[in-house]
Amino acid sequence: MNQRKIGALLSYISLGLNSIIGIIYIPLLLHFLTKEQYGLYQLVGAMIVYLGTMDFGLANTTTRYYSRFLALKDTAQQQNLLATVSILYGSISVLIVGVGIGLFYFLFPFYTGTLSPQELLQAKYLFFILLFNISFSVPMNIFSAVINSHERFVFARLLMIGNIVFRPFFSLALLALFPNTITLALCHTFCSALFFTIQIIYCFKKLHVRFKLTKWDPSFVKQILSFSFFIFLIALMDIVYVQTGQLVLGAVVGTAAVAVYSIGIQFLMIYRQMSGGIFSVFLPYFSAAAAKTDDMTEINATFVRISRLEFLILSLILCGFILYGKTFILTWVGPGFLAAYGYAVVLMLGYLWISSQNTASLIVQAKNKHAPYALIYVGTGILSIILSILFARAWGGMGCVAGTVLSLLIGQGLITNIYFAKIGIDVKGYFANTLFLAVGAGISLLVGWGLTALFPPSNWVRMCLQIPIFTLLFAGIHWLFFLNPYEKDLLFFIPQRKLTAWWRNR
Repeated sequence: MNQRKIGALLSYISLGLNSIIGIIYIPLLLHFLTKEQYGLYQLVGAMIVYLGTMDFGLANTTTRYYSRFLALKDTAQQQNLLATVSILYGSISVLIVGVGIGLFYFLFPFYTGTLSPQELLQAKYLFFILLFNISFSVPMNIFSAVINSHERFVFARLLMIGNIVFRPFFSLALLALFPNTITLALCHTFCSALFFTIQIIYCFKKLHVRFKLTKWDPSFVKQILSFSFFIFLIALMDIVYVQTGQLVLGAVVGTAAVAVYSIGIQFLMIYRQMSGGIFSVFLPYFSAAAAKTDDMTEINATFVRISRLEFLILSLILCGFILYGKTFILTWVGPGFLAAYGYAVVLMLGYLWISSQNTASLIVQAKNKHAPYALIYVGTGILSIILSILFARAWGGMGCVAGTVLSLLIGQGLITNIYFAKIGIDVKGYFANTLFLAVGAGISLLVGWGLTALFPPSNWVRMCLQIPIFTLLFAGIHWLFFLNPYEKDLLFFIPQRKLTAWWRNR
């Protein structure tokens, strides 16, 4: 298997580990922290995450241009690109600190009515620790971009797995000694520094990366910044969709409501990451393909093929969560967080078709046609903020969810797909394929409901026994009626051939 296939496989291993560890980690975290403290940490984290978008899309931009220069075997341009981008990143780091301080003075007055004086003081300490973390983390994205451009997905995903395993154990060990949110923030900062250091060493020692500014080309810098700016808008609006609800609830309701809402967001993030395991390894491929030809035939075939796989994975997770999510939340974090089930289900439904066409966003980036896409994102992101504020006053957390999903359906579900079709992306083929697969998901869900009606998953044991059975039912229904030959080959015959070859050559 090549690096893309192994990288995608390792992505799902890391996501599986992340989910399993999260199941264990969050209840333990809530053992050391109160519900209000956990909500406070999530609230401040939601503020800081906006500063993370001040990467301004340079990581994806670096991946795009570096991949093109690798495909063209232009070493001098590779070195000049990295030197140019590193100067831009240095400026961004300073800008992040300045904007962070301004954000601090602008945002915190909104929370004086819902946070106690002690919570406000703790939030301020958290804010500056996490601001320091993000100010040095963002410039390190240049090394992630280089690793991805070289398609060293195995190393990148193994490092991710190491981070997933090490970070919670290290945090819990220190929380046992010093149980407060400041400890948690310091642990995360240390872990970030450690894993970025490993990336830097790998780039210089294994990839022999060099930074050499042969020419400061203002026109090229303008080209980079223009490309990056619209990626930045996309990333910013993506965070608006996911994180705004926590900021709104913190100001309107309080930290306890943020804690419940954040659990629903945790499920949404895992759900969206499951599709990212495939599409995240394809930006270098699309960038190289776009550099060589304007023909969309092969690109569209890859887009539809990957979208079908993403939709299958997401629909399986969604059906499983609808059937077993309520029992899971009750037994995991208790009835006080049950509202998170409704939040997560509605958000997952809203993101089903949007997340399964993630590769389309990579295509528009690779072809440098993402500016209108970004502007659509901005418009619907602003709509999401307005609707979330209005609806949250009436319906609390579910109001935030409704505002997010409604704006997503208008912007990403309708307007964006009209734009994709205009630039030659096979939107009709995508919807024809995914709507066909949706029928399979619906049938599987009905069968699953019958199973849960006969044998209610009222505890961990029953739930853990039923989930594999439902997964096999889902797989069997799709295998018989909905999978195409490529997907059957991918899921069965490739592993069979690998095992046969191993047996013959053992």
